[in-house]
Amino acid sequence: MFDMKAVFNKKRILTVGVVFILTLSSFLAFSGATCVLSGQECPQQKEDERIMASFDLSDRQDFWTGSADAHFENDRVLVTFRRTPIFPMLETRHFGIENIKRIEYIHSRPIFEPFDESFRQFAAVILKEASRENIVAAIEELEQLPFIKRAEPEYIDLHEEERRNIDRPPSTDRYFHHDRVQIILRARFSQITEICLSYFQRASDIEFTLIRDSWTAIEGVNIILEKATRQLLSIRLKHPSRENVLRAIADLSKMTITHIVLPSYIYYIIPIY
Repeated sequence: MFDMKAVFNKKRILTVGVVFILTLSSFLAFSGATCVLSGQECPQQKEDERIMASFDLSDRQDFWTGSADAHFENDRVLVTFRRTPIFPMLETRHFGIENIKRIEYIHSRPIFEPFDESFRQFAAVILKEASRENIVAAIEELEQLPFIKRAEPEYIDLHEEERRNIDRPPSTDRYFHHDRVQIILRARFSQITEICLSYFQRASDIEFTLIRDSWTAIEGVNIILEKATRQLLSIRLKHPSRENVLRAIADLSKMTITHIVLPSYIYYIIPIY
């Protein structure tokens, strides 16, 4: 029987390989031309070559197979990078895609050494022109880049076991700190890594000053299972107040990567005599 799906996958892999060669060649040629015109050595070109060579091309790509009819944000794409030992912070010029406005890293690098080989950098690609059609087009272009492992929309509706409890607001009749909020990330986004504050700042009008990785909450006895862990973050507010805490909770609860956002409650210990 003629396997149309297998033929399509082979053509897709071949296309990715060809685009990789053309993209890298044109990128390096442009850098080289700049160096020739300036009459100087081009350290940026050498650094870009080192960065591109650091990505593990044997790290299998996962192509997006979702539906364009699903509910997702229309101005950003979530990307997982292929494995790399140097954890570079790529810029928009490295992507060569016209409709990219900026790159916001969420997981930039692990905290502890030696580094876990399962770690992958994770970022949000923000588009200049937002639309559902542009999201799909951006995913197709991103999947052709050699350093991208996976590109997918930022979904609004979540899988049932991962749904955030945003319909029930946190209790406000208890005492809590007015200068911070606590965030528990969804399991798939929880990693032992540095978290970029800018990604959370764009989701709220409340100004933040500091983000801290408090601990990794264990859900279950087997801590080896990836789905058993959730990361807990603490974000400080620049202008402390009860109202700002509640506004920040409402804003951050809408983000795809957050499982639940809570105040930092104050617990009193009553001494026993």
